[in-house]
Amino acid sequence: LRFSADINMLTGNIPESLFSGSLEYLSLAENQLDGQLPEDTSSAWILGQSLKFLNMGDNMLTGQIPENLLQLPNIEEVYLYSNDLTGPLPLTYSSTLLRFSADINMLTGNIPE
Repeated sequence: LRFSADINMLTGNIPESLFSGSLEYLSLAENQLDGQLPEDTSSAWILGQSLKFLNMGDNMLTGQIPENLLQLPNIEEVYLYSNDLTGPLPLTYSSTLLRFSADINMLTGNIPE
């Protein structure tokens, strides 16, 4: 399943229900989404086991990048550029991850090895 709604005027939080079991591609870039990505303890990361591509760039997301996002077993590309994300970069990530972008945020700490 592929869901894309880039360059719109979507607002509010990202509903955990978007991360369904068959969703492989989710792109909501260049909207006005705010709030946080689902937390590590969220069922979204259990439901999102098929997710390969996530683009939430150029929104108004806050909080930290969840460790579980970059550890999804099939994840290949994650784009979180141009948000208001804070905290450290996750220390571990899936061996399937090919591209990760978190440019233009307020991240702190060391770059993981």
